Amino acid sequence: MALFSCKASNQASKTDQVDDPDGQVISSADVIMVDKRLKDMLESYFDMFSEMDQEDTATRDAKMAEVFEYFNSPDTPVFLVLYNREGKRYYDKPMTITDYIYYLNDTRQAPHTIRTLKLDETQTKIMRVELAVKQ
Repeated sequence: MALFSCKASNQASKTDQVDDPDGQVISSADVIMVDKRLKDMLESYFDMFSEMDQEDTATRDAKMAEVFEYFNSPDTPVFLVLYNREGKRYYDKPMTITDYIYYLNDTRQAPHTIRTLKLDETQTKIMRVELAVKQ
């Protein structure tokens, strides 16, 4: 189980521990725990898009439809953390998950790791993604 913090503002979040009786997803006002399998699965999709043949648009579009099943919409915002200073996160201009997937395919690299995911009230769809550069 991995701990991913989440907040609507650009400030760092609390990382209080939350009991997880089911091993799935539990949220509080400041923290969302996400099964590490979700993070790993999304990052494997990101890697796949970066390695995919740019001419094979049919496969790309089919895989995008698969990925969109996990998101609230194809316009779900993706934020890239530029840097942290004094407990505040500073972001690049946000993009949509659709634009991010095209970026991965165009640049042929997947330089980011998932830092946080914000889920909807039902804890089933991703409403926001925050990425950081892989270290």
